[in-house]
Amino acid sequence: MIYFRRKNFSKASKLFRKYRDPITVASVGVSGVNLGINLRRGKNEKKFQKEQIQATNNLTRAIEDSENEKKELLKHKKKLLNQSQKAYVRDNYLPPELEVIKTKVIKKHD
Repeated sequence: MIYFRRKNFSKASKLFRKYRDPITVASVGVSGVNLGINLRRGKNEKKFQKEQIQATNNLTRAIEDSENEKKELLKHKKKLLNQSQKAYVRDNYLPPELEVIKTKVIKKHD
């Protein structure tokens, strides 16, 4: 059986073997800090997402309310328009002379 020996191309491999345990402990520590930061960010993101959803719902309700107000205003305007466009009915309480003048004025404007 042939055995090959490991060839070292740099001094870094020697340093790594010498300080392997402290580097491992430090990397575990950094990983733990990273995990803690990520968990905190995740909680903050969930909170922010809930706030965004609530704001979007409020905006949707406001738009729907304004649309309902617009619809009611349009209905009211149509009602007023229909009332103003009713056919002319002779006023029985006016004297005949005024009624003739009124009829002539209305015909001129039509």
